[in-house]
Amino acid sequence: MISRTSVEKFRDTQLGAKEIAAQLGVKSILEGGVQRAGDRVRINVQLIDAATDAHLWAESYDRELTAANIFAIQSEVAAAIAGALKATLTVGEKVRMNAVPTQSLEAWENYQLGRQRLAKRTSTGLTEAERYFQKAIELDPTSRSRTRGWRIHWR
Repeated sequence: MISRTSVEKFRDTQLGAKEIAAQLGVKSILEGGVQRAGDRVRINVQLIDAATDAHLWAESYDRELTAANIFAIQSEVAAAIAGALKATLTVGEKVRMNAVPTQSLEAWENYQLGRQRLAKRTSTGLTEAERYFQKAIELDPTSRSRTRGWRIHWR
């Protein structure tokens, strides 16, 4: 598996799956998108064979989005992707996949926005990231005891 930061440079590229896969040294590409409208979320995911550009698997998920089920949706999609890849998840991966880091949807959104800004690796992005992370902690300070804290790593 290749990290998100490694593939970020391909976000707006005109390269095809075969060229991207060659640069990354992978056989398959996972594409996806998330759309949100109010309390509904649609997740589209497709696994593509880089050599043939053929779809190996695709699925859409339409769900109600709440703080109670956001992580269940994430786990469901991750398990389906692992199944499509015929991957075997370790016990530790299953535990992480099923972890619920917060009961606050707003705190989770701020945390995710912070991670997006952090990935930019700019001084402005780092400043914005810190602001989002602090907001996430303000919205749900108890998340630290439930999940060993928000996973914020400054390197």
